[in-house]
Amino acid sequence: MSKVTFEKKDGSVTVNSEDMPKIAKKAKQLVNENDKVEEEILKKITREAQLMANTTRLSKIKPDKDIQSLYVEYHGLNKKYSKETKFTGYEPMIEKKFFKFQDLKEEVCEILGFPEDWLDEITVTGISLNYDPECDELRGMVVTMRKDIENLNCPLNINTPFIKFANYCDNYVQFPVEESQWSYETLDLINDIIKDTFMYMCGDTRTRQRDMFE
Repeated sequence: MSKVTFEKKDGSVTVNSEDMPKIAKKAKQLVNENDKVEEEILKKITREAQLMANTTRLSKIKPDKDIQSLYVEYHGLNKKYSKETKFTGYEPMIEKKFFKFQDLKEEVCEILGFPEDWLDEITVTGISLNYDPECDELRGMVVTMRKDIENLNCPLNINTPFIKFANYCDNYVQFPVEESQWSYETLDLINDIIKDTFMYMCGDTRTRQRDMFE
């Protein structure tokens, strides 16, 4: 009977080779059970997030400077209630999901006429959203950025003007419309961030990509 030895930091474990299929089968079973539990948890979180998304509108999303907490302002439909909350924990999730904010930099620089080299010098730190109360459509947003200034200890904080989304202008605004508009691609990105935020608020800590709100 041959034996297989596994090295461990605190010693070694010897297993009979004929037991290997049993061990592999048990390990696979445990993995499948864990996946099922995780899947059920994710389904529950997704249901809660969908319910919140149907009854709540986000007005501000802002990760802190160290990406360790998330500040969210939100209100109910027709602004029947409003709340400000700071969510802490799940740092890897915040860092991965909300790094999407940085995808806004290129359009911000284009709209505001910033030099191209600012793309590497500014950091998007938050967004403020505004909904049209008549049609409940996302109307526009303000993007907040930080730019480090050489030889100064404090950064330069920049807010864009309130800029409407092209989708909203195309559907609800009479001519003439504003020259500067957030693109359809940016609206898709913001909708992804909103969905991620609702999932996070409802307890999602996973960092891998997935198709949410199916």
